[in-house]
Amino acid sequence: MDGPTLYGLAHTLLQCARFELDACDAPPTRTYVTTGEIVWDDCCADGGQLVVSIKRTFNTDTFPATVATPLVCQNWEAAADLEVQIVRCAPTYNDDGEPPTTEQLNESALLVINDAAAVRRGVTCCLLSMLDAGVEITDAIVNEQSFVGPQGGCVGSSLFITIGVLEVCDCG
Repeated sequence: MDGPTLYGLAHTLLQCARFELDACDAPPTRTYVTTGEIVWDDCCADGGQLVVSIKRTFNTDTFPATVATPLVCQNWEAAADLEVQIVRCAPTYNDDGEPPTTEQLNESALLVINDAAAVRRGVTCCLLSMLDAGVEITDAIVNEQSFVGPQGGCVGSSLFITIGVLEVCDCG
């Protein structure tokens, strides 16, 4: 194997995002790597949830375009789309049926915006370091960052990235 697996790269990006959130004194304790859709299991426990999801993998001969020709075992590389998501507990109605105060809503918005900036900064710096090292990824694009929620008591952001990878698995 020439380099880290896709899971290992996703885990490294998770750690980089977590490092930046820690620096902002806002560390979520529920952090993990997954595939596909991200389930908001418990965004209100332990300060929130930080997840890197491997959304899809594909072959490319001109990053980031998908190979549209018959596959041969040469002149292409693997690539992957990933999502880095941070969600926190959203302000909701209290036990008396009253909506959240404007102060609570403003505090939540500020936290979500700061989280988004920290995740973007951590992931971008991490990808630049990987590219400079020239051994973990072959290319990278930091795409859009969207705000998610509030839904189901959760609110946060998702950052989408595309990376060219050396190895998708270590299965031989």
